[in-house]
Amino acid sequence: MRGALDAYMTESSGVAEALHPVAGRLWSDLAEQIGGKLVRPRLVLTAYHGLLDGEGPASDGVPPLASESGGVAAVAAAQELLHTAMLVHDDLLDHDEQRRGRPNLAGMQRARDRDSGRDPAASDDRVQAAAVLGGDLAISAAVEIVLRAPLAPAIQTELVSSSSARSIRPSRASCSTSSARRRARSRSTPSASHG
Repeated sequence: MRGALDAYMTESSGVAEALHPVAGRLWSDLAEQIGGKLVRPRLVLTAYHGLLDGEGPASDGVPPLASESGGVAAVAAAQELLHTAMLVHDDLLDHDEQRRGRPNLAGMQRARDRDSGRDPAASDDRVQAAAVLGGDLAISAAVEIVLRAPLAPAIQTELVSSSSARSIRPSRASCSTSSARRRARSRSTPSASHG
């Protein structure tokens, strides 16, 4: 999984570099952020193998998720990219410029700006832009990896939709509950016109 993810990031960095050096640098910086213990992709792989329930591949020799292990590896790589995106965006919100004892995307951009003599105050927008775009780039890369994977289209669709904004948007049930609470409060609180 790590090899496939590294190859994808290297390929994407090269394509982006051909478009513009700044785009290539953003991809390269993002690639440096991926790592750590890779707990989440390992959990994906472990869960997949656990769900096979010791039965092994399907009767036609094909595991249920993919025509080869590349399908589940792609899902694991996409999970790591989504996790990386969340870390990049979290660091931005927390104004952190380091992760795991080294510069994160924002910190890398800040260091480049400092080394080039850019005014620190003028650098803030560039630093924030690097972090926002880098996190967003990781999200879009995760989607692309799933869509390139040797998975059935229905599985690809489910994976992409389950990782989309719909998964973090409030459900209708929670919206209905919130609306009911607001209505109940408004009925129990005297309005200014009645008092």
